[in-house]
Amino acid sequence: MLRTTQSQPLEVIDLGIHNTNAGPDFLNAKIKIGSTIWVGHVEIHVASSDWYKHQHHHNPAYDMVVLHVVQCADKEVFNSRGESIPQLEISVPSYILDKYESFQKNNSLFSCKDVVKNLPRLIVHAWLDALCCERLEQRAEQVYERLRKQEYNWEGCLFVTLARNFGFGLNGDVFESWAYSIPFHAIEKHRDNLLQVEALFLGQAGLLDERCIAEKNKAAVLSDAYYNGLKREYAFLARKFNLNPIPYYYWKFLRIRPASFPHRRIAQLAYLYHSKEIKLSNLLEMDSINDINKLITLQTSNYWKAHTQFGISTRVSQSKPTSSTMLLIALNTVVPIIYAFGKYRLTDLYKDKAYRLLQGYPAENNSIIRSWEQCGIKPSHAADSQALIHLKKEYCEKKKCLQCRFGYEVLRGRFTIVNESTSQPSNYGKSDIRNRKKI
Repeated sequence: MLRTTQSQPLEVIDLGIHNTNAGPDFLNAKIKIGSTIWVGHVEIHVASSDWYKHQHHHNPAYDMVVLHVVQCADKEVFNSRGESIPQLEISVPSYILDKYESFQKNNSLFSCKDVVKNLPRLIVHAWLDALCCERLEQRAEQVYERLRKQEYNWEGCLFVTLARNFGFGLNGDVFESWAYSIPFHAIEKHRDNLLQVEALFLGQAGLLDERCIAEKNKAAVLSDAYYNGLKREYAFLARKFNLNPIPYYYWKFLRIRPASFPHRRIAQLAYLYHSKEIKLSNLLEMDSINDINKLITLQTSNYWKAHTQFGISTRVSQSKPTSSTMLLIALNTVVPIIYAFGKYRLTDLYKDKAYRLLQGYPAENNSIIRSWEQCGIKPSHAADSQALIHLKKEYCEKKKCLQCRFGYEVLRGRFTIVNESTSQPSNYGKSDIRNRKKI
């Protein structure tokens, strides 16, 4: 039986909620001390004296703490009201500390890479499923942020999300800023006219600015009928909607193939919105990969079939987009939008559809996935590869081994890791407070 430092019997009835923000570590826990049940918060430290180092004795946010859990109870602790707080002293076995330190000090990206291949498949797949759900929730929050900025216009939110992902990483932030600069009602009003949509898009991108044209190409561009037509249309639209373009020098061209220059990506988006096929209602009806591939085509107007920039005539392939390109658009735009809409409308129909779509796509092939495959984990589909990307970015890079199920399996002693050393266990996270009350 657990006992406090004052030898009172202690029982944890409810752990409460793990807090990852400012404040006590666990909120609304239910603890029985002696014959009394307390509902309040739990704070965790290595030593009791850390309570005073962190100034909790002056902070009313910690007045609702009903239990202080420590490894070394070297002091009695009091809250800001002068009330004594019960303490539970728990010694952490040295082998757990050694293994935890080996995680923290391991220079390898994946600290547990030497043992993860030996984990039971059931543990691996259960954790990947949970990670995939975490990633979908994270993506949904990003969609909600765009939705708020678009004043809860779902079509505008879809436009910004799609535009960001047309940047394919390098120009993603610029594409998102560009998309926010365009009032969506302006697109809707003029989407019947492809030239006007192109003028609106390219003009707002700052790519009609003569200053972004190389001196050696300037004469050819200024005499280009298409370019001049776009400038006239954009001048009209800019006055009509009171528009200001983003600076042209935001765009990145280095290490980008000419066929993927911002000019052409924007022209593809213009063609897509002119076609009127990109609507939330159409996306929500998608049931298969083929449906998505038919809906999202990367076509352009005739001018961009022979140009990568203004005035520079080049033969450009108009073949179907590669499977990897379509996969990125689906994973980063279609699936998150469908999932977020289902969550927003409190229906599992679209959330389940988003997850099924992930399972229908092949696993991604990138450096992160190849690293996991070297560790013995081979994803079966895109849901698994998305989970592994999330694991690497949110757990491995941040050394959150205590929150990772792979790390937990090693720390509990079922598996061992090589090159073990020593470290101090870190504190848990923090957040705000609720009520401390006696039942």
